[in-house]
Amino acid sequence: MKSIYIFLLFILAGFTLNAQNVSYRKKFDIQIKSVETLFESSHSKTEVIILEDKNTKLDIKLYRRRSLDNPKPQPTLFVLSGLKEGLNTIKLIPEVPGITVISLDYEPTEETPDTMQNIGNTITDLLKIQAKIVSTYLWLIDSPQVVDINKISVIMVSFGAYIAPSALSIIQTVIQTPPKSTVFLFGGASAKSFFDVYIGEYGVIKLDTYSRKQIAGLLEPINTFQFLKTLEGPFLIINGTEDTVIPEKSAQDLFDNLNEPKTQIWLETDHINSESGDVIKKTLDILIPWMKEQGAF
Repeated sequence: MKSIYIFLLFILAGFTLNAQNVSYRKKFDIQIKSVETLFESSHSKTEVIILEDKNTKLDIKLYRRRSLDNPKPQPTLFVLSGLKEGLNTIKLIPEVPGITVISLDYEPTEETPDTMQNIGNTITDLLKIQAKIVSTYLWLIDSPQVVDINKISVIMVSFGAYIAPSALSIIQTVIQTPPKSTVFLFGGASAKSFFDVYIGEYGVIKLDTYSRKQIAGLLEPINTFQFLKTLEGPFLIINGTEDTVIPEKSAQDLFDNLNEPKTQIWLETDHINSESGDVIKKTLDILIPWMKEQGAF
């Protein structure tokens, strides 16, 4: 556990490395622990992969859908969404010939009767996700035989749009290989609004108002705001005008704090989830053409 916190302190301190320190990557030791095929068609194979990060002592659960139409290293979409949504997230992205889609799966620690213990567990879980995002990206970069490392794009959906920017900031300073394109779908830039609405009302993690406020305050070091201006575009930001999860101001703050080039689109929809077929279709009708224009695939 100690090694996890050392890694997380590195993240929270905003530690940066210059070009002469890229060799830092060599200190990471991330190996495939297991691979299981979930389903396969004539055009693609979907697998669940467990990575072992020997530095942080974390196991990382990924879902990967790889196109069978292209034996060469493939452009890769790294999709980050909500809690326990790894497999559903991969299904949000339609199959595109020659493209790999990777999603990170994360589950919260089981709730206990102890409120303070729940607060500590939630904070630890969220910080571990940071480490897992960085480790997964490192693994992708170090897999040139299957990944086109010049065409890795990141898509953050809902919860992913809140939790991932701090990790992306570390990725860009440590690895110095920014994503080909970066997408925020139905996300915002406010920790407080996320914990008040998504966790409070949706009950994904059952915490009282006091606990949510404590977590939001303690997570300020990785709050989205301070990392957005460190990221490199191009960016696509899509939000819903009727979204009951992400307040409009939080979504606008996300856009305002990103560097150019950036594109913002508002859809007349509520929040996106794996069951909102109409919202998903409207989103993909914008997302896929935009990514092609950026040369992501």
